[in-house]
Amino acid sequence: IVAAEIEADYMWGLIHPSLLNGEGGYYLTSLSSAVLALKNFKNMQGSLSDQQQMEVPTLGDMEGFLKVAIPDELRDSIIWKTLPVRPNMNTKDVCSMIAHKFRITNPQDYGLYLLVNGGETRLGDMNIPQVIKSEHNSQGRQPVFAYKRNAAMIAWPMAVKKQQSC
Repeated sequence: IVAAEIEADYMWGLIHPSLLNGEGGYYLTSLSSAVLALKNFKNMQGSLSDQQQMEVPTLGDMEGFLKVAIPDELRDSIIWKTLPVRPNMNTKDVCSMIAHKFRITNPQDYGLYLLVNGGETRLGDMNIPQVIKSEHNSQGRQPVFAYKRNAAMIAWPMAVKKQQSC
């Protein structure tokens, strides 16, 4: 794990910034997130109570990954995706990655939202979703993120239950 972490950090230092929003940046983020998840998995298991240890954490619960709801307006459904997100990645970079991965042709019309009690709050470009996720988890709340078209009016349920599919 240590060798993989060193290699990933070395690659982050060498990669040209213009390549970060493309496929290479996505795979490098995936590697960094996987290394972070493996490093923190043992720490996470050691800090949980016996009751919580019976519940296996999902990939979206771990640091290094972010579970995002993506409304499919054509099919009137919600698709849940777990994405690799570095701990210091800001909202603008997360949105760029999602737009690239899902081939969104007009990414300027979309945003990342935090869903709380049926309401939605658009995250600013410089917000860091992993920090928001950590803050909510420390308060015993499960944050729910959605990537949607800004003009889309979606009636979110008061309590959004994250689906288990990735």
